Amino acid sequence: MQDVADLFNALLSKERESNDELQKARRVLIEGSKEVLCSSQTLGIKRMGDIDEKTFQKACKARFPTEEAQIKAAELCSL
Repeated sequence: MQDVADLFNALLSKERESNDELQKARRVLIEGSKEVLCSSQTLGIKRMGDIDEKTFQKACKARFPTEEAQIKAAELCSL
């Protein structure tokens, strides 16, 4: 019974770590998008957690030269 409790505690700890990591990545993505996108632009969400890359590409093309826009869009989508 103690082994099951230990396993449960280990899994619970791992779940909390993973959740904290996801929340940190979310905050970084939001802060990064503020630098590239202006307030009148919106982000499209396909599924919970998936980012619509075309929206980032369109916004970056409007703000940066073509080559740099592709790089910036890829950077933002990979966060």
